[in-house]
Amino acid sequence: RRSQDGAARWLAVMAAQAAQLYIPPDGELSSVTVRNEGWYPRYYQSNVTVLNNAARKNKSVKVKMIGLQGCLTYGVRTRFEWTALTEDINEGCEKEKIRVRPSWQQVEDLSELEEELEWADKRPNRIIIVCSVPSQIGNDKTIMRQVEDICQGREHVELTFSEAGNAASMLFESMSITAPGS
Repeated sequence: RRSQDGAARWLAVMAAQAAQLYIPPDGELSSVTVRNEGWYPRYYQSNVTVLNNAARKNKSVKVKMIGLQGCLTYGVRTRFEWTALTEDINEGCEKEKIRVRPSWQQVEDLSELEEELEWADKRPNRIIIVCSVPSQIGNDKTIMRQVEDICQGREHVELTFSEAGNAASMLFESMSITAPGS
């Protein structure tokens, strides 16, 4: 009985977090606070885990975090998550919770991403983490699949970008986009 009560409380918290994720009306972008949305803590921790595992495997590893810049129309969360993740990873490094401090690079398009991926192949001890990718640029809704294809078979490239409909969001329903109070 006690474990059922705990599970019920946990589900209530997750449901409350899910209600916080919404697309603001035009002109209200300042109200997007990704750190308060249910998906962000999982996304942040997945990046921390990959960074710490890289350092565990190789103490002299060099890591570059890469994000694909989204368009201004559809890339709202991508813009905010990039800034938040950069700040939060740097803070984690300062507090010694993250064992390797990455460099950061935003690319404008997929061809520039391909060029950056070559950095990891040029020398040993290099890893790229593609951590921020918009789901859509212009009318193209296949951006994330294209990034996966570009990175396919690259041993020194990790993908940590998050998307609605992934396993965690399906299980916990914390990435659905709803208006507050709906």
